Amino acid sequence: MDTQRSWGTIRSHRDALKFSEVHVDDQIYLPGSGLLAEVDISALKKDGDIATFEFEDRLGVPKEGFVVLHKGEFYAYENRCPHWSVPITDRNELFHDNIGLIICPLHGATFEMNSGTCISGPCEGDALVSMRVEKAKNLVSVYAKGLKFM
Repeated sequence: MDTQRSWGTIRSHRDALKFSEVHVDDQIYLPGSGLLAEVDISALKKDGDIATFEFEDRLGVPKEGFVVLHKGEFYAYENRCPHWSVPITDRNELFHDNIGLIICPLHGATFEMNSGTCISGPCEGDALVSMRVEKAKNLVSVYAKGLKFM
């Protein structure tokens, strides 16, 4: 992962706002990329295993997310299908197949486990809201990605 930090200025009609922008693998993230949750992953042993967590969005609205294990990597998403905003998981159960697809239990939309992109179903082309993860021993720290450009 290639990470760089730079400084910039956003000018509004009222004043100038200083910000620190972070470049990660050709994408730019702005502030607001704070820690959402720390999730115990000790029980996640095989592909498709998940752990759910609760967090608050930037407006303080309570939400639920999940961390999923896929091919030795951990991915985090908001627990909401982009089609009808229904939960993707049900009581720590994730509907998935053996080739790395997450399946919405309501309408059968299928999402790639490693990107959250919907590849078939009523929301094809949309994606689950993804979050950045950092693994440390039996914990995964989940972060908001902030505003993304590029």
